[in-house]
Amino acid sequence: MKIGIDLKDLQSDSAYRGIGEVAKQVTNYLLPLLVNDKRIDEVTFFMYEDKQEEALGMLDIPKQLTYNIKYYDPATLDLARFQSLKNAFFPLRNQDVEQVDLFLSYSFLGYLPKSKNLYLVWYDLIPLVLHHMYFLWNNTGKISKIIKNSPFLMKLAYKVRKQRVKQELNKAKHLIAISEYTKQDLQRIFPELKIPIDVAFLGVSEKPAKTVNSLNETLPTKPYLLFVGGIDKKREIAPLIDQFNHLKEAGFDIQIVLAGKAFEDVEKIAILNIKNAILMSPYRDDIINIGYISDEYKAKLYSNSLAFVYPTLYEGFGLPVLEAMLAKTLILTYNNSSLPEVGGEYAFYANDASELGDKIIEMYELPNEKRQQVIDESYEYAKQFTWAKTAQKYYEIMMKDFD
Repeated sequence: MKIGIDLKDLQSDSAYRGIGEVAKQVTNYLLPLLVNDKRIDEVTFFMYEDKQEEALGMLDIPKQLTYNIKYYDPATLDLARFQSLKNAFFPLRNQDVEQVDLFLSYSFLGYLPKSKNLYLVWYDLIPLVLHHMYFLWNNTGKISKIIKNSPFLMKLAYKVRKQRVKQELNKAKHLIAISEYTKQDLQRIFPELKIPIDVAFLGVSEKPAKTVNSLNETLPTKPYLLFVGGIDKKREIAPLIDQFNHLKEAGFDIQIVLAGKAFEDVEKIAILNIKNAILMSPYRDDIINIGYISDEYKAKLYSNSLAFVYPTLYEGFGLPVLEAMLAKTLILTYNNSSLPEVGGEYAFYANDASELGDKIIEMYELPNEKRQQVIDESYEYAKQFTWAKTAQKYYEIMMKDFD
């Protein structure tokens, strides 16, 4: 049996985001399982020619594994992006991909060759569920404004996008959803879909990865709330800062830390309501913006925080919730999408931004003994989510068609 693994997500910006983490971790834990399976004769990595060494450097390839590398056409990521529109309507076929018995791809972003044996990982349906929020959100041109202000054109754009997603889904022989919620969304939005869907939860690593050190790794001097992540329309950071302002007005002597590369320079934040919320806060001195942070520093920020606050409107899984639990802090997030599925009874939930302040006060006033109990229980709960289990589930899903 010949196995193909798509590594393109380790060669783009996705490499340092959720998709890249899944591709790296699952591949690393999957390869030893493939080595020990006598049915498997050959493993081939599919990638672009550029950034090849960087991608392979993220993997722990077993010495016993004999593998091949095949390149996509076009050979570079930039050319693939250039051709993405053409590929949407005229998907290119790759003869090498067609020759493998099973082809695992971690996303359809960029360039996805057609394969009758494609096992495709699916994260969420944010472009459709939050279409009104994301379509042309970073485009402020006149034509974009006309489209966004026209219900007819927005509805038409939704139909086009839905058809595009459906086209990618129909390339797959089998779908692997990262949560039950994602599976339910697929079945709800595409009830006609006949492709089998299995669920494999993501894992989380307790040991910090080897990453570049942050520029400044000091800790705040006051009790602090923590947000870690990218700036995104679905993350309600401006309302969080508004609730923080109300808490300060009420006399709570706390700070808030906003960590992530996008917060390095507030003036360059593209989403205006977030930028203005930070700059115009009367408590600006207690809003600490930190840029890129190493995994080790992130773990310290988590564990020393009053709480990790994750006000997000939609998540296919919500990996930061488990990361925070493993780092031993309290978690406050929204009661939507997959978040209750992942956080279970161990996270605190708000229904919307208006409830964040009261929930933060509830967490702030927890007796030390109760706080520690919640942290310890959530830590034990989060330890169940391992990448080894995730890879084992992928292996079982893929191999059951060949048993």
